[in-house]
Amino acid sequence: MPNVRATEAELYEGLFARSVNCWPGPVLDLLAANQALSGLLPAGFYYKTFMWPKWATHERLIRRSSGLGTAPREPDADVYDKCNAHCDVLVVGGGPAGLMAALAAGRAGARVLLADSGSELGGVLLHGRELIDGGPALEWVAGAVAELQAMPEVRLLSRSTVYGYHDHNFLTIVQRLTDHLPVSERGGPRERLWRVRPRRVVLATGAIERPLVFADNDRPGIMLASAVSAFVQRYAVRPGERAVLFTNNDGAYRTALALADAGVPVQAVVELRPRTTGALPGMVRDRGIRILEGHAIVGVAAALLRPLLLRGR
Repeated sequence: MPNVRATEAELYEGLFARSVNCWPGPVLDLLAANQALSGLLPAGFYYKTFMWPKWATHERLIRRSSGLGTAPREPDADVYDKCNAHCDVLVVGGGPAGLMAALAAGRAGARVLLADSGSELGGVLLHGRELIDGGPALEWVAGAVAELQAMPEVRLLSRSTVYGYHDHNFLTIVQRLTDHLPVSERGGPRERLWRVRPRRVVLATGAIERPLVFADNDRPGIMLASAVSAFVQRYAVRPGERAVLFTNNDGAYRTALALADAGVPVQAVVELRPRTTGALPGMVRDRGIRILEGHAIVGVAAALLRPLLLRGR
């Protein structure tokens, strides 16, 4: 399956994967040398540069450098299923809002279909430290899922992406059935297409963290705070040896505490706001982490250690 994001691919026995936009590999990427020539390579430069002796001579190398992936050469031997479904309420998203919507509808006796693209229900609660009803959020998620599974009129679809919302409340869902299983254990259809007509639709797809923009913020090693929290608190993965956080709200301070608990030194929290108060910044200060108030990251230098360029106000 080409062009699958590494952080979204579930591991299974016998999986073989490789990166497609680096050479010879992600640890040592010789193609990164092209960054030193970025000033000479504007968009569209190749239309005149690679016309001799002919475009086909250079096309293969350029396409291999673009990260497009490799399309399978053999016919697809997998089987794909489809079905039609009707329900009273379709909930899109299995985070806290989606679970509560499904619980409310299910308790009222409605026919409920809940679809979530992840392998587990819970959304942001899977990598958070929140408390619900005085207990850990994961305990609340487990209880909510168990209650929904016990309702005869409720169906839960994990690994299911709602990709189309069409006229007259007609929605299409693709459910991945066997991609997470070892090849030797796969049987039946690989995916199922659901064509659903609900009476009501609840869109509980959650929020996407808005990135702070600065020069070269797409370099490897620069991540959203929510992604770092997921690595550390859900998967127990240290995303680096040292960290600097850049923020304009209190959310990143939770990430700073999670990194510190995981043994990753936090060099500083670069804070756009001129003053920070409250419990979370106070907890970060108590851990000995420096907060640079009224500062902004304006760029990342193209060097081995990727120094940050800061500007104070």
